[in-house]
Amino acid sequence: MPTPDIPGYTIGAPPATPTVTFDGQGSTPTAGTTFLLNVPYGGQIKSVTISGDVSGSAVVDIWVAPYPTVPTIGNTITASAKPTLSSQQVNQDTTLTGWTKTIMPDSNIIFRLDSASTLTRVTVILEVVV
Repeated sequence: MPTPDIPGYTIGAPPATPTVTFDGQGSTPTAGTTFLLNVPYGGQIKSVTISGDVSGSAVVDIWVAPYPTVPTIGNTITASAKPTLSSQQVNQDTTLTGWTKTIMPDSNIIFRLDSASTLTRVTVILEVVV
């Protein structure tokens, strides 16, 4: 297959983006709410982006375990650098200090909303290079 002549084009798999939205349906989403995703691919986490529908505060933890295990707090990958909004609408972290950045194929990921205020929706996107 020929390579397109496009500046910045690289050969390889595109990033995968496991994404969840905590939607309070017009109210602040409930702390402790979790979403479980199964990802069939493995890869390296390159960034995490957290955003709200308006400026506000939120903290999300991310837990990963191999299928069929359901992850728990002991499986956190975020160390002390959880995705956080602090009186802002969008925050992206590409440093991921202390994170476990490798996701093995066929992993379960739980996104857990630790806290939220002022906003009614919180979205978290992981960029995983497969």
